[in-house]
Amino acid sequence: MNESVASISWDRSDPPKRMLAMRFHAVGDAAVTLPYLACLRRMYPLSTIDVLTANGARKLFEDLPWVSNVFVIDTGRGPLARAVDAFAQGLEARWRRYDLIFDLQRNWTSRLVRRIARPAAFTEFERFVPLHAATRVERSLRRAGVGPIAPDHVFSLSPEVEREAHALLCAHGWDGHRALFVLNPAGLWVTRQWPEENYIAVAKEIVRILDGTIVFLGTDRVSGRARRIEADLPGWTMDLSGKTSLPVALAVLRACTAMVTEDSGLMHMGWAVGLPIVALFGSSRHDMSSPTGLASVILHSGDLECGSCMSPTCRFGDVHCLSRRTPKEVMSALAAVMSERPGKPRRDLNRSATV
Repeated sequence: MNESVASISWDRSDPPKRMLAMRFHAVGDAAVTLPYLACLRRMYPLSTIDVLTANGARKLFEDLPWVSNVFVIDTGRGPLARAVDAFAQGLEARWRRYDLIFDLQRNWTSRLVRRIARPAAFTEFERFVPLHAATRVERSLRRAGVGPIAPDHVFSLSPEVEREAHALLCAHGWDGHRALFVLNPAGLWVTRQWPEENYIAVAKEIVRILDGTIVFLGTDRVSGRARRIEADLPGWTMDLSGKTSLPVALAVLRACTAMVTEDSGLMHMGWAVGLPIVALFGSSRHDMSSPTGLASVILHSGDLECGSCMSPTCRFGDVHCLSRRTPKEVMSALAAVMSERPGKPRRDLNRSATV
């Protein structure tokens, strides 16, 4: 299960002194790289690790104390303007004399940067092979010859970010002890959205059985669905959607106990910080996008003939791939992921549940 990618492994006895990781895509895709870059930092504490990313994901990297420099390329511009930008970034990278470049995007823009930079070694990302994004990042880094790579989910955030997240939670009524559970009804299309009445049923069970507080995070897009769910749970929720930066959202997620989520960038951010996750995949391709690890249970549509259709509308009109998933089933999955203690070493294994 491979696709044609180029690479030159680092074959020297001394460690690489300067490394650059390139990932331009959405926030969730960028978030998947964080535990692996953190692993590189742990392996090479004296090396420089820089990141070249797009504007949308810039803040995800900028407040990480172990990332040295963050450079931005405007991927929203036309091909000519982007080529000029890539040429300039390539010259900057060449001037910095990177020993190793991780091309975790592998499109013409990132390849142009890398070819101009002329690093001693480089590796590319498999874009189309049907493997989880985290697995493809890990395989890419391993091809670089830097040693054993495994996700480090306990990477450090800046003290300022940690304090801001704690203050925000306390300002919304958290006592510093009550368990926080993230519900993330953030699916982009109706074919990725679990029914709101099911979220309400799960939230009520979390409050009743686990004495937990329900947290909503992410963009303003979540707010409408969050308000409708909150209406049935007065006093037991906090809506932080649209109220945090990306780094603060990471810190809030780290303070939480578990997450029930649809396919979204916040799901990947939760995985990045080691949060136990129950992920509901409707029309999305779970084989390429779902979280990995023992603390992730994926309720997906891969067992259906029409599953993983990637369509924004259901041709049958009932979004059966998601509506068939019951609150009881999700609560059972939540109990399973919570049994995987935070901080417990992760294995390179994904548990996908089809019930």
